Amino acid sequence: MDSLQSLKSRIRGGSSNTEFSEDDLINIHDVMMVEYGWIPLEEFKKLPLPTMWNLAGCISKRKEQERKEYEKSKRKRGKR
Repeated sequence: MDSLQSLKSRIRGGSSNTEFSEDDLINIHDVMMVEYGWIPLEEFKKLPLPTMWNLAGCISKRKEQERKEYEKSKRKRGKR
């Protein structure tokens, strides 16, 4: 759990305003693994924070685009 504490500290950047629980960090790690395959926790901890946030942003954009495409195809099927 010490490794999660150091990651939490890095993410906060010293700010006490941002609270991350161990579950939050586990969820972020899980999302990255689902998208990109197995990422050992030690490697995950070493990811530069800007890279981690950029990857999370890419995942979010891709999911939003997929949702829009799904909704569009759903509307087209409904018009038939």
